[in-house]
Amino acid sequence: MTSTAETLGSPAPAARSTAARLVDLSVRHRQALAGGSASAVARQTARGRLTARERVARLLDQGSFVETGALVRARSGTDDAAYGDGVVTGSGTVGGRQVCVFAQDATVHGGSMGEACGEKVVGTMDLALKIGCPVIGLNDSGGARIQEGVSSLALYAELAHRNVRASGVIPQISVIMGPCAGGAASVTAETGPFTVASVVVPSGSGSGFNNGTIYFPTDTSQGTFGAVVIMPGFVAPQAEIAWYGPRLASQGFVVMTLDSNALWDFPTDRSNQQLAALSYLTTKSAVKNEIDPTRTAVMGWSMGGGGTLESAASTPSLKAAIALAPWDIVNVGDQITVPTMIFGADGDTVAPVDTFTLPAYNALTNDHDKAFIELRNADHFTFASPNTTVAEYSIVWLKRFVDNDTRYDQFICPTPNDANTVAFQNTCPM
Repeated sequence: MTSTAETLGSPAPAARSTAARLVDLSVRHRQALAGGSASAVARQTARGRLTARERVARLLDQGSFVETGALVRARSGTDDAAYGDGVVTGSGTVGGRQVCVFAQDATVHGGSMGEACGEKVVGTMDLALKIGCPVIGLNDSGGARIQEGVSSLALYAELAHRNVRASGVIPQISVIMGPCAGGAASVTAETGPFTVASVVVPSGSGSGFNNGTIYFPTDTSQGTFGAVVIMPGFVAPQAEIAWYGPRLASQGFVVMTLDSNALWDFPTDRSNQQLAALSYLTTKSAVKNEIDPTRTAVMGWSMGGGGTLESAASTPSLKAAIALAPWDIVNVGDQITVPTMIFGADGDTVAPVDTFTLPAYNALTNDHDKAFIELRNADHFTFASPNTTVAEYSIVWLKRFVDNDTRYDQFICPTPNDANTVAFQNTCPM
């Protein structure tokens, strides 16, 4: 049932009689129950995912849910703005125990958090603190609703404040049930929403490359995934790039990390091996049926990064390329049309920014979608161990261009003012 029927935003015309008002209220309530548009609900269902209300219904004891803010609408919205503003909030019981719950609704603005939506979540957390019961968040969100500007971002500060207040006082349970970018923190977390398994690929399994390891999501109910092949640098073993495998796979990608044929292979050889491994991964590997072969990307560090740029230049069908401190004696940037992200490091003496990474970026004259990130207080070997900033923007780039998920635009456009970077250049809009 619904305990709150307030409406924020532009109200419907006032009803002339009590009966008419009750009819109007009933119509609004049905619209709130529907969530987003019919096409948005159909897309959510086609992905094998429940809607926000279905998730709440499965979580709570039958008939126990008391909803709050069902008729809230975005203050900046129009008369047809969705009721509930992208989140279902309220309280109920689980096994007879009182809980408060909020479930982000991916069918309304991708589950992104606007001002009214955020206030509903904050109110739910306040209610949980007042009652002294657990609060459960069912997360499926594109992050902050950037079109609402600072009003949206301010609510993340309010939520963080509630998290601190509630810490050690009430249980706080967060469930990742879909994309949870930005404030939802999926891209900065060490693991994403998918459980990951791995399989070793011995030497001789395919032609043109050495050996590798494939990391892949174990959940096959959500369709196929994009594929990424990652190449290490000069005299570097696969172990130094292994951390990218499970990190990216947990976000919904099939990832193959490689050993080069020879530790001293130059970028062109590494490019050939990378593309040979990509062909094996998508056509012959044990997980080929989990991959959409039209959604592929390459990534590499040092000479592997140089090889990655050569792969992008020779293979325009790739959806994305990420070069980590790339080293190469040739600059193929003007041949690249693949969306390309290049990382550098302010303390790199192996592939200095002014000599290698920035010239590689500046050469991308035919590339519509490109980005350059120079890490602060970092060096060439920063990329060989887990790094949140590298992971965050790599995931955003792959989600945006391999998965074609435009909700991730907001994390790189407008250009971020990130304290972990010295320089950040990109092309906006994407």
